[in-house]
Amino acid sequence: PRKDWDALIKMADRLPSGEAQALADSLQASFRAGRASTGQIFALARKLIRNPSSDASEAAGGLLDMLTAAQLVDERAVPAYRESLGRLYRPALAKLGFDPRAGLYAGEDTDISQRRSETVGRLATFGRDRQLRRKLADAANAYFAGDSAALDPRWFDLAFDVYLENGALPAAKSLGE
Repeated sequence: PRKDWDALIKMADRLPSGEAQALADSLQASFRAGRASTGQIFALARKLIRNPSSDASEAAGGLLDMLTAAQLVDERAVPAYRESLGRLYRPALAKLGFDPRAGLYAGEDTDISQRRSETVGRLATFGRDRQLRRKLADAANAYFAGDSAALDPRWFDLAFDVYLENGALPAAKSLGE
């Protein structure tokens, strides 16, 4: 019942990692069966992002990916969806910090590292966060201009994707060279 789901969602930011992941999987199954709402999906994602476990935070992303993969976000709703992602993930990224330069996060706790990767990836790709994408594009441009310290290999995929999207065919030729 809805009230039981809502009670579980309310405590999701405090659940142990495995229980938080199980909750995300179960709510996703309930949604696919037509019983849970989109509002509940977003409510759980908001809570899971604040869970101390990076795996729980990643489960939040999985819930949101399900909405886009199932093409449940109407084209007209895409800007609002992206803004919702920004409201969910920008505070987390502000807390974690992000600088694409090489070696800055070497030796960092793996849970924090995984959370940063998930957050940056989600904001840059699905959220299309302009400020973050600019930072990645600038780092890629500096890297291709010869500054190997401008971009850590961990961020190559994201930064090169943004670089290619921004620069179209000339960027693709440059990347190939």
